[in-house]
Amino acid sequence: MNAKQRYVGVLTCSILLTGSLLTACSSSEPEARPAKGADGGTAAGPLKISMMTALNKPEPPKADNPLIKKVEEVTNTKLSINWVPASSYADKLTASIASSDLPNLLVVLSANLRNPVISNAVNSGVFWDLTPYLNDYPNLKTMNPVVADNIKFNGKIYGISRDRDLSRNAIIIRKDWLDNLGLQEPKTIDDLYNVAKAFTENDPDKNGKKDTYGFTDWKQLTTFGNILVWMGGPNGWADNNGKLSSDYVAPEYLDAMKFMKKLYQEQLINKDFLLVDKVQQQDNFAKGKAGMYIGAADDIEKMQDNLTQLNANAKVAFVNRINGPKGERAVGGSGHEGIVMVPKTSVKTEADLKNMLKFLDWTASKDGVNLLKWGIEGTTYKLDNGKAEVIDSKKYLDEWESYGASLMTLRTNVLPMMTTDPITQRVEDIRKDSSSIAVSNPSQAFDSKTNAELGGSLKQKIEDVRNQFILGAVDEAAWKAAVDSWIKGGGDKITEEYNAQYSAAKK
Repeated sequence: MNAKQRYVGVLTCSILLTGSLLTACSSSEPEARPAKGADGGTAAGPLKISMMTALNKPEPPKADNPLIKKVEEVTNTKLSINWVPASSYADKLTASIASSDLPNLLVVLSANLRNPVISNAVNSGVFWDLTPYLNDYPNLKTMNPVVADNIKFNGKIYGISRDRDLSRNAIIIRKDWLDNLGLQEPKTIDDLYNVAKAFTENDPDKNGKKDTYGFTDWKQLTTFGNILVWMGGPNGWADNNGKLSSDYVAPEYLDAMKFMKKLYQEQLINKDFLLVDKVQQQDNFAKGKAGMYIGAADDIEKMQDNLTQLNANAKVAFVNRINGPKGERAVGGSGHEGIVMVPKTSVKTEADLKNMLKFLDWTASKDGVNLLKWGIEGTTYKLDNGKAEVIDSKKYLDEWESYGASLMTLRTNVLPMMTTDPITQRVEDIRKDSSSIAVSNPSQAFDSKTNAELGGSLKQKIEDVRNQFILGAVDEAAWKAAVDSWIKGGGDKITEEYNAQYSAAKK
């Protein structure tokens, strides 16, 4: 059974469909394409809502798609959705804002959220500030405070988050190698080093050759980033006594560099890690060269499948908690896949806005989120002990799964899947558990003009020196000089600009 089959074969949910959610009063009346204005509705008719979102499938849903029809039925709406291919979404987003041809609800993907086009539009008053309204909606007001901070502009909330786990990281380890060497799963940074050394020097696969190593990494240095956080360091930026400071100036950054240098010098990591891509990194694990891979928990099923295709006897273990100087920590992400914004050009009045927020509140309700996530009981899923199992995997994938995900917002109320597969269950558990110890980057909600202009080149220069240090080509003095150069070259201005906004946001 491959990962995809495992996923679609073991889902579960419960849905209690209620009566109509919305009534159409003083609402925007969109055209077939994204509406430019509101024509008003009638009290008896459905609320018309236009929306633009990203399409992650080859084709948009058909006109009689059961997901769209069911959403319209239970919310008393008529949806006009512009499904834009994800590959061209950024361009379409920019063009739509430039022309003011905007729908009632506009999805902005996380990759585009800090694009100057969006920031400028916010500052120009294109979108509604939702901050004063959220407490009036029982589901929207439950937005995770960390995620809410991450999506803010100028300390205010201009969109509803499209949730994802705050952290999904895990260490995937060759369990059969641990067993062969009589080792336990690592719990500390020292344990990680000792396991890596044993995997390199003690013939963990018992083939009589010295042809294995501890870690597999790639040019984005995932291993380094996790080690930095486990050592107590920042995830990009950190709050030090009420002020933001970059990870480059943190003492833990140098400590993590020294740890990586030790791994490299003792050949406990693939020597070409600065050159390989993610696929090559994963191949190192799948082909039995490396014993530890640090990445997203989502990779576990794929990694297990790839590994057992080459070695049916291979076993894996999953670890997400490593204890360091500041306790158990995990690298945190943004906690979202973007936001849903409400343009003032197509939602002109406060009454219209409240109708949009009623609909978005439904998407975050127990009934709404589970309809969008899992489907209709008896059609796409059946109940099993309070969880749901997909009835027809092909029907679910073709008509529901991706389209529903594109319409989802907060996922607090989503019900768990039914699974008898321990790997699938472990993935779910790790994602939730890692999110509970996630260390986020507090600078995510801020813009820096200096960073936009110089940040890329400054980052490249200082990280080139970091990489040279790990390879043993330069010493600690060179690193300290690189930090000074980063500060004087614009890092001080970036820090100043972030802190001005950080101070304002806290007030």
